[in-house]
Amino acid sequence: MEPRNPPNELGGRLDETGLIRRVRAGEPAAERALYDAHVDRVYRLAYRMTGDDDLARDCTQETFIRAFDRLDQFRGEAVIGTWLTAIATSVVLNALRKVKRFRREHRDPRVRKQAIFWLGRSGDPRALVLLEELLTTPTP
Repeated sequence: MEPRNPPNELGGRLDETGLIRRVRAGEPAAERALYDAHVDRVYRLAYRMTGDDDLARDCTQETFIRAFDRLDQFRGEAVIGTWLTAIATSVVLNALRKVKRFRREHRDPRVRKQAIFWLGRSGDPRALVLLEELLTTPTP
């Protein structure tokens, strides 16, 4: 991912207070500018915590979905980056719990057979990769 910290008209970093005010007013360009200013840092955090590019990208996307949905709850007591880091950390920890639970559940041969059946029927390319993984991983 390339750095995306766009300068404002004065050549400095974005005026985040004004930017947040514009995002809250529903300005799409402001939403994009806020995203571009922070996406790299959020992704790097997610990647460091997960060690997986796809999961880190999913977590980054989920972080910004939550942030934009909850921007009205941002009090401005800290910089927006700190708030986004807290959201990203929560999102990543939840994702890692889901991965752990999924792996644990799929050790059970009965659940594994059921998962193989439903994944095979879905036709989703990601599901097919998971299906192949389930089929080639020996059961305990």
